[in-house]
Amino acid sequence: MIGVVILYKLKTPMSKEEVKKAREEWNKFKKSMTKDVKLIGEYAHAWGTSYNGFMIMEAKSFDAFQKFWEKFRNVTRWYAIETHTIFGEKE
Repeated sequence: MIGVVILYKLKTPMSKEEVKKAREEWNKFKKSMTKDVKLIGEYAHAWGTSYNGFMIMEAKSFDAFQKFWEKFRNVTRWYAIETHTIFGEKE
């Protein structure tokens, strides 16, 4: 099992329509996630960094995370303009 922190920086400014579209796409994407990768939490601020927020994930394997990552970036690339990931193995 691996744990992953994904820090993200959002496109600014975003119109109300873009914010609505991003939320709708993200919620739809979350419903389509497989059981191999689990979203533990979403956090709207990442104080002490230049990022807007972060997510904590767990994945059964690095391969499972890579499959998730490709789909995740395809959905979020237009509004999550920068990401940084931190990985760790569960003891």
